[in-house]
Amino acid sequence: MKKSTVLIVLIALALIHSSLFSQKLKPGFDKEQYIELLSQFACQADTPWVNLSVNKPMHSRLIFRSKTVGLANRCDLWMNNDSIVTIDFRGTVGSTSSWLSNLYAAMVPASGSIVLDSNFVFSYQLADDSLAAVHTGWLISMAFLTREVQPKLDSLKTLGYRNLIIAGHSQGGAISFLFTSWLHYKEESLSLSNRWTTKTYCSAAPKPGNLYYAYDYDYITNGGFGFNVVSTADWVPQTPFSCQTLDDYNVPNPFLYTDAFFSKASFFQRIFLKKAFRDITSPSIKSRDKNQRYLGHEVFKLIRKSHPNMIEPKYANTTDFSRAGSTIVLKADKAYHEIFKGAPKDIWAHHLIKPYLWLVLRQYSM
Repeated sequence: MKKSTVLIVLIALALIHSSLFSQKLKPGFDKEQYIELLSQFACQADTPWVNLSVNKPMHSRLIFRSKTVGLANRCDLWMNNDSIVTIDFRGTVGSTSSWLSNLYAAMVPASGSIVLDSNFVFSYQLADDSLAAVHTGWLISMAFLTREVQPKLDSLKTLGYRNLIIAGHSQGGAISFLFTSWLHYKEESLSLSNRWTTKTYCSAAPKPGNLYYAYDYDYITNGGFGFNVVSTADWVPQTPFSCQTLDDYNVPNPFLYTDAFFSKASFFQRIFLKKAFRDITSPSIKSRDKNQRYLGHEVFKLIRKSHPNMIEPKYANTTDFSRAGSTIVLKADKAYHEIFKGAPKDIWAHHLIKPYLWLVLRQYSM
């Protein structure tokens, strides 16, 4: 009798494992999935489920909350009714460290290593292109959080879970971009059956890296597995400051041969053309260099006050920030602005969860 009971239990466990493994995330933007995520984002306050601006999650439960680490970063793990795991990265909070994560907007190569502490050297690959570069502050935030969440994800994978939604609002969305890339390349050598199947929703997120990073991210999430949800009234997805220089173009390009082109002109035409070309291209180079100085070197000095063992990385020679992911545009029309007016000085009026929820409900019910 005991042997048969054990056999039944083993069969039941095998069936559960098989059910978890076979459940697949479906491609494409799913309104209901996104609405559930917005509810989860609202629970990322220190006192979850209290005075929420939207309904609490209806189809998922919180299973893990990380410590606050790095630059005031934190993430939650949720489990939904279909055994799909969600990792939600918290957005900016009202602390200096959290804002320094945003302001540290010099870029570093999308593959390499960065010394975050005396016992923490973070080696990473976020793209398969040596020209790809990412926002340094959000890379640091993501790096600290990987130590928190990776053991939990490994444990869930051991139990048979294979479907993972990666999500975040605002700064959390920016970190979601980078975490998606990090997890993809970390598991690239594994068999398909041992990898996470991922789907990413970056909500109200700023731009995470340069064009070459965006190309790579779009490639690894193609087929409907990586979304960037933005409101046309929200200023945050337009950030950080971006400046394209001639160094950001693919090689070959015609700008490499301007001297040969100018040499065919007459003497006075040549003088005019060279001056015009210099006047057009020099400001962008100066802007890039100033960005690296103020939003790189100077911000790092402030971060090092709370992380004295961190070593300043070598920055990539670019500030050409680009949007990434399949963009879901939530159009803020006249009806929207009649409800969410916002005083001119209310800079967060169109960035919060409630207006995003209103827009997605209206747009996808029409």
